[in-house]
Amino acid sequence: MLAGAIALLGALLFLIVTPPGYNSDEPSHFTHIGGLVAWQLLGREVRNLDAYPYKTIPQRERVREESGIYDVDPDYMYIIAAPCNLRQQDVPACPAPLPPAFDQFPHDQISQHAHTAPTSYVIPAIFSIAGWSPRSTFFLARLGVAFEAASLVAAAFFCVAPLVDRRRLAAIAGGFVAACSPLLVSIAGSVSTSAFEIVGSLSLAVLTWATLQRQQADRVLRLCWLYAFVACALTRSVGLAFAAMAVGTGILSAGGSLRQLAARLGRRVIVAVVVLAGAGLTWSALLTVRMPPADSIFDRAALHRQLIAVWTGTRVWADKLGWNDVRMPLIVVAGFAILALGWIGWAMVWCGRRWLACAAAMILAYVALATVISRELEPTGFAMQARFLLPGLGLLPLGAGLRLANDENGRRRIPAGWMRYSLAVWALLISFAAYAVLRRNVVGEHGRLWFFSAPGYRPLGGWLLAVIALIGFLGVVIFAVSRLAPAGEDVRKRSRA
Repeated sequence: MLAGAIALLGALLFLIVTPPGYNSDEPSHFTHIGGLVAWQLLGREVRNLDAYPYKTIPQRERVREESGIYDVDPDYMYIIAAPCNLRQQDVPACPAPLPPAFDQFPHDQISQHAHTAPTSYVIPAIFSIAGWSPRSTFFLARLGVAFEAASLVAAAFFCVAPLVDRRRLAAIAGGFVAACSPLLVSIAGSVSTSAFEIVGSLSLAVLTWATLQRQQADRVLRLCWLYAFVACALTRSVGLAFAAMAVGTGILSAGGSLRQLAARLGRRVIVAVVVLAGAGLTWSALLTVRMPPADSIFDRAALHRQLIAVWTGTRVWADKLGWNDVRMPLIVVAGFAILALGWIGWAMVWCGRRWLACAAAMILAYVALATVISRELEPTGFAMQARFLLPGLGLLPLGAGLRLANDENGRRRIPAGWMRYSLAVWALLISFAAYAVLRRNVVGEHGRLWFFSAPGYRPLGGWLLAVIALIGFLGVVIFAVSRLAPAGEDVRKRSRA
């Protein structure tokens, strides 16, 4: 529960400081939620998108195939009329205060994600129903996304905590926070199905590792594992690839096998996984269009070009959409790089050659998946968007933390303080990232450092709510750090006294 509280409060920071509609595709996802609340599953067919400024005809056709028109209530139109500035980082993001869209008609609202699996929108839709105004409806939908992401984290650590001692739990927590960059935490604080793919894949890896630590999984562990699988895999077809990577990471980190995992989960869970995976593939095949690759897969020059496009596309889209890893100050970018590389490097050095081979296999599998995704999206003009990289990038340091928890030799060689304080460093970097995002939205990226009296964008609830959320986030992390103190260190302190 403590891990879930940290995840929820961290997402709440970005929920407050990020202007409505500023993150990628938020109006489209929110329109889909409004359609589901009105009991419209797919919406009506979109016949013409000529007025939309898509770069290429294949891109326009792909969007048309995946879009739908919903009749939504006026309370679900808050951000439709919100012209946020997504292109220039040196000026404030949105006007303040953001006007509600009461003057628009509650019909013919297009969602470009109408054919996305509806499982991703159920909990945000339930939260949004409690809204009493257009603004509250939108922010409650954001809160629903943050709650579901936090519940996935809570489920993972709820199942793994009874199986390990404090030192092993600290190793797992350290790998997990090294995977949770500001980009991931900010997505969890917005209306985006990508949050479930990313957090779901991390939680699924932890739950797979926990399952292999037991002779037989109990009912709670099986249900949590299935919950993480659904959240990760049933967003779109690529979610199944992320789920496979997460399960593979958990198996390799635990030194087990797929057969052992299936035996511990039981026949009912395996049958449910097969049915759900088949439903996800069928849904995607029936309702979305498949674009052909731009080049032959045997073209080495094209393959090298697409690998470069993975990184280039990530930088470009992270800059344009306001995602936080690329535009962050150097201390934040370097801090998270050191955290992630530290866990990966320590596991590679101290956990033996077998783990080195497993880690290399994970990296190659991730690069192959990233290349396939990049090549599939290239004809549409999107190249490789930043959020598609996060599951693979996050599973690498998390897998290292799980391996350290599984390997006695590697675990004993890690300084206990380093494992504990990595969580504290992560919290400080997340807090600084939230400050940088808020500054960018109020006065621009190059505005003054003390901007709280500026007339620009105001956070939800004003400065007081943002300060309360920050204090609560740091307070819960400090409490968690004290709980992660290894038992052996406590004994040494008492002996010195």
